[in-house]
Amino acid sequence: MEEIQFVKDYKENTVLRASFNELAEKTFGLNFEAWYRAGFWGGDYIPFSAVIRNRVIANVSVNHMGFVKDGRKRFYLQLGTVMTDKEYRMQGLSRRLMEWIFKEYEGRVDGIYLFANDTVLDFYPRFGFRVAREYQYYKNLGNLNAVPQRDYEKRAGRNGNNIGKGSADGTSADNEIYQQNVSRGKVQNVCLESPEDWKAFAKKITAYHPQGNFTNDNLGLLMFYASGLFKDSIYYIEALDAYAIAETEGDTLILYDVYAKQETDPEGVAVYFYPANTLKELALGFTPKDTRGYECREYKEDDTTVFVKGQELQSFSEERSMFPLLSHA
Repeated sequence: MEEIQFVKDYKENTVLRASFNELAEKTFGLNFEAWYRAGFWGGDYIPFSAVIRNRVIANVSVNHMGFVKDGRKRFYLQLGTVMTDKEYRMQGLSRRLMEWIFKEYEGRVDGIYLFANDTVLDFYPRFGFRVAREYQYYKNLGNLNAVPQRDYEKRAGRNGNNIGKGSADGTSADNEIYQQNVSRGKVQNVCLESPEDWKAFAKKITAYHPQGNFTNDNLGLLMFYASGLFKDSIYYIEALDAYAIAETEGDTLILYDVYAKQETDPEGVAVYFYPANTLKELALGFTPKDTRGYECREYKEDDTTVFVKGQELQSFSEERSMFPLLSHA
């Protein structure tokens, strides 16, 4: 058998990076080249790979994930891009890469987690991982239209002085102006068509902060989504000075994340996406700071299981939380 080399963090090596992208294309349909060229592949995404003659034949990537939970900083590793070329499978390469990573980060992290394909559920427990459950927070939007927009502005951190005037009780006039705001397009789609757009948005977003109770500061990973899968789903709400990444599925508004300079209520953001009588549910892609008024359900993506390792994450399921959807590597 040809000699196998084990290398890591080689993003500046043109040949190895191209081979890594080729294997990622074959395995997942992903290519990281545009992300790299835009400058978003930084030091928080590190491939650990098995290589033969400058050809990447197996890989496990490490993502440095700085989280803030309940006001306290945590440092986790998220493993991802786990792949082996077909002709080199069943040779223990993934095992050797995992063991290398564990040795490299021993005593340096608060926990390790990953999202695994359901076909490999027997593999990760061999390394001390255990299955974890995630929970999603959601609420019925049926009564949203009955609440004055001014209240949402206040709850979102704005005083609403220019909204809802002319009503003594702050109800009917506020609701009328709310409808006008929706119909007049107060939600602005952020155009991210080119690398220049991506860089401008990345520079801008550094002044804004995610609004959940369990948040991640990995800008490179956010921009992987913002420049790819979600580039048409990013919005700016001027009245709140907030960015939202959101989509609708049927009659559900999925609010993947909210970025604002001050604390902002997710429901206050949802108001601006809510044409009357068309949406029935708000579902969050993150754990809100204030869960009052929300219902909670177990969340599981198709063909995906969450595994966690380390004392810090042992109680993750009982905390009824979720890793932000835009933090999945």
